Amino acid sequence: MNIDECSKQQRAGCHSVLRAALLKPQAICGLMLLSPGVGLTLKSYIQIVMPQFWEEILAEKNVPHPSASKYLPPIMVNRQCLQHFVDTCVSNQMKSIPIHCPVRIMHGSDDKVVPLLNVKKFKEKLESKDVVLTVIDGSGHYLPFATEFEELFDSLLCSVQQIDNRTL
Repeated sequence: MNIDECSKQQRAGCHSVLRAALLKPQAICGLMLLSPGVGLTLKSYIQIVMPQFWEEILAEKNVPHPSASKYLPPIMVNRQCLQHFVDTCVSNQMKSIPIHCPVRIMHGSDDKVVPLLNVKKFKEKLESKDVVLTVIDGSGHYLPFATEFEELFDSLLCSVQQIDNRTL
């Protein structure tokens, strides 16, 4: 995978990748997490991401998720699926997270969606001995692809290649 392929995948979300790393660790050689949505509660998630839908969500109604592209059909969510997201978040359900591959995390210092403190706590729970957190000063949840991204990605590739070389 090259840098251009990675930039296309930035909106995929970390939740499913983290679940995959737990369920099929042999299939994951390294993780690059951009603004991972970890450590959120249902209330904090709704109040930060979609406060305009607070009443509707509590009334069990389906609402469009605001993060979906304006060029795509709306992604409808409700209280049940948002609660499932919170309940299955690896950071919320585990004291120690048994992910052992190299992990690189990039997060904005001014992220209003996922507080930096949540990500720091998540980092400490990871069992991997090769975890790097890069904080982008002045950036929010949607990160610019800058030099820091390329450096972090290169660092991840080097770690993965070192592991590959040891197993040959």
